[in-house]
Amino acid sequence: MKINSVRIFVAIDNPFIITKSDYIGIDPENCNSPVDPRPLKTIALGLNAKF
Repeated sequence: MKINSVRIFVAIDNPFIITKSDYIGIDPENCNSPVDPRPLKTIALGLNAKF
């Protein structure tokens, strides 16, 4: 069995958040917030091989 091609990929959503030190708003470390339920960071890794 011969491998014709291999593809590796990485996708990152929200890798970092930049705010002012005096920011008064939603805490980005609180992932269970009802106002903003999105996770702080999402990382997807993948491998695609064709034989």
